[in-house]
Amino acid sequence: MTYPWTEDTNMARARLFSRISRRTLLFASVGTIAIAVQVSAPVAALGATIEATPVWSQLGGGPRHSSYNSSESLLTPSTVAALHSKWMVPTGGTVAWPPAVVNGVVYTSSFGHKVLATRADTGKVLWTRSVGTDFPLTPAVGPGRVYVVVGRTLRALDANTGAVKWTRSFRHTITAPVVDNGTVYLAGQGKVQAFRRDTGARRWTSANLGDAIESSPAVSNGVVYAGVRNGRVYALKSADGSQLWSFFAGLDRSIFVYPVVANAAVYAVTSGGNIIALNPTTGAQLWTGNGLAAASVAAGGGVVYSANGNTATALDAATGTTLWTASITDTTNGAPLFAGGVVYLPTYPGSVTALDANTGATLWHRKLGQFSTATPVVANGTLYVGSDDGNLYAFTP
Repeated sequence: MTYPWTEDTNMARARLFSRISRRTLLFASVGTIAIAVQVSAPVAALGATIEATPVWSQLGGGPRHSSYNSSESLLTPSTVAALHSKWMVPTGGTVAWPPAVVNGVVYTSSFGHKVLATRADTGKVLWTRSVGTDFPLTPAVGPGRVYVVVGRTLRALDANTGAVKWTRSFRHTITAPVVDNGTVYLAGQGKVQAFRRDTGARRWTSANLGDAIESSPAVSNGVVYAGVRNGRVYALKSADGSQLWSFFAGLDRSIFVYPVVANAAVYAVTSGGNIIALNPTTGAQLWTGNGLAAASVAAGGGVVYSANGNTATALDAATGTTLWTASITDTTNGAPLFAGGVVYLPTYPGSVTALDANTGATLWHRKLGQFSTATPVVANGTLYVGSDDGNLYAFTP
């Protein structure tokens, strides 16, 4: 696959693959979408043979995008070195976005113009939904539904069968969806929009925020946070989209990647790789870390984890003070994941690295064969990784 790089920098790669907006990558025309679905077994028929904990429902694990799985207890610094292949599922195209893992099912978007549901324990494909000529973005899962953006369309799929329950069409490209408390949020054309999760009816549309919103908003405690290309971060009321505050990062500090809410702060990453920590209530700047991130951060447990180039960094969440830095074997090109005391990084070319979250020591490194940009996902003792080779990989100790 040929990528339209405009400059040979890690931030350029991160913008293209983690902004969760297809302004750069979507070359396919948007028109009438041909839809087909193949179902091998209804998810409801799986019974109690697989775990029922929805630990990773959407981008960044949940509506706050923290990329922190606080419930993971099986994959730890003492077990991660034993990771080995559990299964591999061909998807028919690049897996550039992290999957969702809910109720023992892995939901994956593929550049093969499809969304797949597979059993988490065996990798058996349960159903496949064709989406025509466009590329689906990372899915978000709510009760009984899988929400996915394809080109200029938001679709709600039945989580058990892949059948389309409702659709919303737009005149412009939109970000991947975010699901929280009965509402689906997304952004596009400089505005954040909210829809009823059950019917797709519009709840509200925000005022124009002044420039393109290239990444999914984050939602926490009744507030929607959006990063904008003009260098601003906005906080909006989730009830009606009205503005609470805005913060200006500065000229030439565009915000392309999704914001993260964790550790009583909002974290935004600028185009220069700078991490900015903001007070979630007032928007006041708490601290900044320069040139530390190639994509969004992972945050939780009082620590912020980032990576850029061949360096990973852990920062104190309260002060931004560096706790450790670590050299990594390959170049990072995506957002990190923090789970079970381990930090996972997608690295170039086509590899995954696991670091001890307390020290930065390398615990495990695995080559996948081709370019890998999707943030890894850890759920219930299994590591899931998408790759440019068209496969979704699962590893277990």
